[in-house]
Amino acid sequence: MFGIGPLEIIVIGVAGLLFVGPKRLPQLASQFGRFFVKIRRATSDIKGTIDEALQQAEKELVEEERAKIRELLEKSPETVAVKSPDSPEDSETHTPGDNL
Repeated sequence: MFGIGPLEIIVIGVAGLLFVGPKRLPQLASQFGRFFVKIRRATSDIKGTIDEALQQAEKELVEEERAKIRELLEKSPETVAVKSPDSPEDSETHTPGDNL
């Protein structure tokens, strides 16, 4: 957790005993634990919100692309531009009855 090893935890505990005292140390540790739980929940909520926003934006982009494709197909349903694999700059126009 947090990249803290056992030696670091012991050092933190000893420092806590020296600075806070044995009576307040359990209370302080409990408050510290609750604080980190709140932070973890908050970051999880923020991450979820960001993920939802990204998914919504992606859906909108996909729908825009679909609309563009539908529009192109409605304009010329009988012809389809096919790019030649040998030369990407050239394009050939074929009708549905042509043998490719």
